[in-house]
Amino acid sequence: MQQRHVKTFVLLVEDNLLDLELAQIALKASDICCEVQVAQDGAEALDALRQQRVRPTLVLLDLNMPRVNGLEVLRAMQEDEDLRQIPVVVFTTSAEPVDLAACLAAGALEYLVKPVDPDDLIVILNQLHQRWLSPAAGLSPENGSFRMQLESET
Repeated sequence: MQQRHVKTFVLLVEDNLLDLELAQIALKASDICCEVQVAQDGAEALDALRQQRVRPTLVLLDLNMPRVNGLEVLRAMQEDEDLRQIPVVVFTTSAEPVDLAACLAAGALEYLVKPVDPDDLIVILNQLHQRWLSPAAGLSPENGSFRMQLESET
């Protein structure tokens, strides 16, 4: 009989190369033990989400991007029965209340403004880990609160 384990998989959607590099460094330094896939705009993110067999555990989504912005991604995900079950955290430079309200109304679990300090980013990612990815968060595949692909061990 094969054992199964849960693999944490984060889709990081970011068009700014500096912010992307900072986020990848912070993810590696955080408590989140995960595989990261990058999409550099909303269109690429939607293509990746629709074509993948393995669904991300979490999507970290920038708001202001070319072609398809983060709000459009959220709305498209909500219209798709499979994609609407994937937790999304908007991670953006915009501190505008109207953006916050629109993203939460469109299905984002959380809206976070990107910090300038890399150490602050690590703290924020660790908080995300505790709130959304740890077994104590209640969003575990065991209770079916969100869809997560299980992978067989060899």
